[in-house]
Amino acid sequence: MIFKLGGILFSLLLATLSSAETLSQLRREALRQHPHLQAARLAVAVAQARLRDAGRLSNPSLLARWEGDVFQPDRGSGEWELGLAHSFPLADRLRREREVSLLDIERARIELVSKALDLLREIDENAALQGDLIHHAAQFRTALEVAENLTAFTENASARGEASVLDARKAAIEAGRLRIELRETEAEREQAGQALAILVGRPPGDSVLLTSPPHGDPSLPALPE
Repeated sequence: MIFKLGGILFSLLLATLSSAETLSQLRREALRQHPHLQAARLAVAVAQARLRDAGRLSNPSLLARWEGDVFQPDRGSGEWELGLAHSFPLADRLRREREVSLLDIERARIELVSKALDLLREIDENAALQGDLIHHAAQFRTALEVAENLTAFTENASARGEASVLDARKAAIEAGRLRIELRETEAEREQAGQALAILVGRPPGDSVLLTSPPHGDPSLPALPE
């Protein structure tokens, strides 16, 4: 039994060393491609485009008028009058328009950073949940192996008359309970993996399963601007 438990612990160590994706990588991927952040970046770009036009004078309008016989312009006298119309708003108005546009850009950037921080928090919470589930699953696997060995031992002892049938049944019931607990934990981990895939910005149906408890860099990655 000691040899088998050692094998389980060694397998868990290998899983820890072979983690395909780190928490830092998932954070950067989410900041790069999550649809909500892409929409927030677009809002910043729109606000910046408005700033380029803010505080500028509007284009002049061309005015044209004909004086003469409208129905027979080729007979008699007539003339065209051409002109330009241009409005000149108060200087304070142009300055205020630019200030408002600058505020719009700042609000859009704050919204972008706020969404990015919320997304990173959800990713960290999901990773922490998966870490707990990995730990619980490992405990259940170890306990299940012990329970299965105990069940086999008590059943053999009961067959030889060295243990009661009740003890063998109790051991089998405990092993069955642990199997159910393990399956439920693995199902919760799969759900968490699908939720993490959505947070990272991957297509629905994908799953990001961490193979070991997260040990990512606690510092924040570069936030979008």
